[in-house]
Amino acid sequence: MAQKKGQPLLFDVNAFNENAATARWLYTYDKVAWWTTDSIVNQPKELLDGLGKEWFCYQDSQKTWHAVYGNYEFGSYRQVLHFLVDTDAHISSTLARVDTNISYPFSRAINTAYREAWPIIDSAGLRFNHYVRFLGSDSIEVFLFPAFQPDNFAVFGGEFVYTLDRTGSKVLEDRSYFQGTFRGFKTDTPRNIVLDYTEREEPTLGGIFFLWYYKKYFTQIYLKNKRYSHTLYKNEKGQYSWLHLANPKEKTPKKK
Repeated sequence: MAQKKGQPLLFDVNAFNENAATARWLYTYDKVAWWTTDSIVNQPKELLDGLGKEWFCYQDSQKTWHAVYGNYEFGSYRQVLHFLVDTDAHISSTLARVDTNISYPFSRAINTAYREAWPIIDSAGLRFNHYVRFLGSDSIEVFLFPAFQPDNFAVFGGEFVYTLDRTGSKVLEDRSYFQGTFRGFKTDTPRNIVLDYTEREEPTLGGIFFLWYYKKYFTQIYLKNKRYSHTLYKNEKGQYSWLHLANPKEKTPKKK
């Protein structure tokens, strides 16, 4: 059932819009990572052996994306590979060293976030992707979400979102959410699917990101919360917009 015209939405619209904007940023970050990963496989083995999990991307003031690969050890970051992705999605390799005011706190924050989430991630047996960015001038955000799994499963049900101090070593805020189990859908057949988050009044960032990331793999995805189901509508120009549909009220059984 669609929301009636003029009827107020009974969820935090501003928070939803903020999360939707973050989801779009995460999607772009993910694309940069995928594009540059294709360039990594052609590198010499001795370089690949020096890579750890502490890769990261960031966009500079000229709108150029940087994808940096290396490893963090003993309090410092050893950069191995550095790629640039311009506004036309052209990829180039560079020997330029990333400012340590970026590489040190980012790599440290990634390590800190994984350490916090590790008890759940380790037991899940799933691949995860991480995303990192500065939040203002004095903190860092790290996001850990289930990756697109090798068996073509799109997974939901858990997300780890942390705000850390500027050094990346201390968690200031934990906005993670875990349903208690991870679930997923095979992406081989386009169809309608529903992400069941009916225990929540508000949609999570991870749920919104799932819709944005997998929108082309399914006919329609519904993120179902307690009162509303959220979905994406694609117009004839290929542009997407959000729809918020009020869930049908459950019928109360008649007393005999």
